[in-house]
Amino acid sequence: MFLKSRYIFPMMYSQAQQGKVVPLDLLLARFKSANIGAATCSHTKTTQTTIRPYVTPSCQLCEQEKPELQLEHNAYYEKYKTKLQDLAKKSPEEFNAKLQKIAQVKEDIKIEHKKDLSTPPTVKSQKGMTSWPPKKLDDIMKLDLIKDKTSSEIEQIWVEHFVQKDCVFGVLKEHYLKFNELMEKSKKYPNFIYPLPKQDGYEFYLSEFKGTEVYFTSLIQYQRHTENAPPCLSLAHFTEFQVDKGIVLMAGVYDDQVLSKKEALNLVRQMSQYYGNRSPEHFRFVQLFNEKPEEFDYLRLISEYKMMQTMVESELPV
Repeated sequence: MFLKSRYIFPMMYSQAQQGKVVPLDLLLARFKSANIGAATCSHTKTTQTTIRPYVTPSCQLCEQEKPELQLEHNAYYEKYKTKLQDLAKKSPEEFNAKLQKIAQVKEDIKIEHKKDLSTPPTVKSQKGMTSWPPKKLDDIMKLDLIKDKTSSEIEQIWVEHFVQKDCVFGVLKEHYLKFNELMEKSKKYPNFIYPLPKQDGYEFYLSEFKGTEVYFTSLIQYQRHTENAPPCLSLAHFTEFQVDKGIVLMAGVYDDQVLSKKEALNLVRQMSQYYGNRSPEHFRFVQLFNEKPEEFDYLRLISEYKMMQTMVESELPV
């Protein structure tokens, strides 16, 4: 679904964190604060630094430790330490057999975990997203019945069709948002990143344009599945009435296990701000993100979000 990217993103930025968020390969050089999660490997004596909620990379030597050494790191080891030592003295064979069984269980869990990360959820598992987006507007409503109506009448029909559904929708006015210009921008710069407030910080979401369709995925999913990351929001633009009526119809479905309707609307509004023709300074963020990702400042993006927060978090239709 998504292209492989040269970007390395922070998944979540906590409001408690200090300093500029930068690509991961620059973190060790620029950040040594305790606010950035770190783990030290006992074999290499190096610190592996990660941004929440990255999983700390593991050392191959640590994974290959003998089961009896790994037992000491188990949370229940102290509780059963005496019994385990007695068993090792009385019946070494039984003790070793139990260790081998533990090692096998851990290996089975590891294999299953790798399967989980390599096989993303299918679109069918996401509510309402099985057959979306449709190939053409006629798959949603019969064009022969509405082609002679005015743009205002078509807009009203579009709103009435979707207003009771769990989806996002809108009508782009050609005089207000130049759709062809938006398509040219997205063709050259197809990817961008958007923050959404989550708990005590901001979670980032990646968008990718594919023609008149736009797909969003959380960066947590993108970290795990790269180009196979499942979309949590899929938008489609229908241009059948662009020339003669001056409108482009938009509708999208979202995974309600990942996003609320308000959050989905939020992402659509942010996208309009950054790719639209009303705010050239916002589009410069898009250019920088695609052309010089190493210079992209996530803190500035969050600051921009705060300035547009009232508008993008409105519950009014797009």
